[in-house]
Amino acid sequence: MLLGMNLQKFAQDRVLGSSVTIDFYLPTGVLTISELDSFKSDRKSTQKKFQPLGQVGQRTQDIPGDWEMTFSGGVVDESFDSIVDQIEAAGRSGQTNIRVVVKETTIYYSGLVKTWVWNDTVLYNFAKDEQTAADEIKWSFSGAATTRVPG
Repeated sequence: MLLGMNLQKFAQDRVLGSSVTIDFYLPTGVLTISELDSFKSDRKSTQKKFQPLGQVGQRTQDIPGDWEMTFSGGVVDESFDSIVDQIEAAGRSGQTNIRVVVKETTIYYSGLVKTWVWNDTVLYNFAKDEQTAADEIKWSFSGAATTRVPG
């Protein structure tokens, strides 16, 4: 499965394969979903302009923000419906949102394997597409995390 990604090192932009694994840490245990059709991650940031005393011209500083992610994939069993139900039930009852771990692994043609992990991710904006239910049912959703770390 190939994913469209904005890679920081353009010399390694030929991606051999990529996968995204989501580990759902639920009261009943850990559930791993490893089949996604699409994954996108964006680091949000704010640019602050300032002018140091005694210098000519403005400077710009990039202030890192949170990470935002989007996911989509076909439904193969009822487990994802169950997860969405648990997340919604927790929200309706005033409990803390269920946190998940998102792990992305990319394998480059050079053989380099790069893994990124987003801990403590909140999932939201669930949408279920059943328009082509005879062929497949798809879920799409978003996620937000404060940091990304090498895995």
